[in-house]
Amino acid sequence: DEKGRDASYRIVADHLRAIVIALSDGVEPSAVDAGFVVRKMMRRSFWHAANKLKIDRFACAELVPIVVETLRLAYPDLETAAKRIEQCVAEEEKNYWSVIDKGEEMFEKIRADLPKDAKVFPGEDAFKLHDTHGVPIEITEDLSRAHGLTVDKKRFLELKGAAKVLSQSKSTFKKESSLDTSGLKSSDKVKYDYHLDQDGKYVFPPETTKVLALFCKNNRVDSLKTDGSIVLEHCQFYAEEGGQKCDRGFLELDERSIAEASFRSFCGGEDKWRACFAWKSRWRR
Repeated sequence: DEKGRDASYRIVADHLRAIVIALSDGVEPSAVDAGFVVRKMMRRSFWHAANKLKIDRFACAELVPIVVETLRLAYPDLETAAKRIEQCVAEEEKNYWSVIDKGEEMFEKIRADLPKDAKVFPGEDAFKLHDTHGVPIEITEDLSRAHGLTVDKKRFLELKGAAKVLSQSKSTFKKESSLDTSGLKSSDKVKYDYHLDQDGKYVFPPETTKVLALFCKNNRVDSLKTDGSIVLEHCQFYAEEGGQKCDRGFLELDERSIAEASFRSFCGGEDKWRACFAWKSRWRR
């Protein structure tokens, strides 16, 4: 097993089989429940394929038809879902490597500010990469190891635990203010489309999107005259989760700012697997 390659081959093969079957059964990659398990398996497969096996970053999606072919006799329904599964894996690959590339960029900026004789990568920075930028702790550990650093895992876990407690303490508020967003397909993937300016500040390009629904006091309405919530098809704002404050910004119509907004995420109704993203807005006069 040279450099663990045999183990990586088995991980990629076993994970892809499980992923293909789960996706064919209707599970979608998400941040909760079965969807979270599938996404975690996907990301582990992507990482092992590219970093341990040294194959193309986007090879896992290309392997889906082969997996379907090997399983089609035992699972006849796979053939009809093959294209959808391949597209789903390809999209997850694209998003994953986008997060990793930007995470590595942030890691290098943090590392450059550490003392030259540093042996430990701060747990606070590891948590920031994880919580704000979506970089798995395993990736931070690998990057640190390549530079002779050890991540302060104890501090990282302390911060992660504190964030979880804070998030749970807000669950009552979320239940009381949850919007019924059944059937509304919204995404926050555009929040990863950013770059750093010369001062190291985040710069997000303006996002053009559609308004899917309006809510006033948790009731769906056709128009808003005062404060309310706007569900957008695509939203680049980070939600108030994990101890992180929500983003703030402006909603514009025909190049005119019509609402000042803070962002939160809600999930309600029957559609438990797909969160919808809403602007909690205050109309500008």
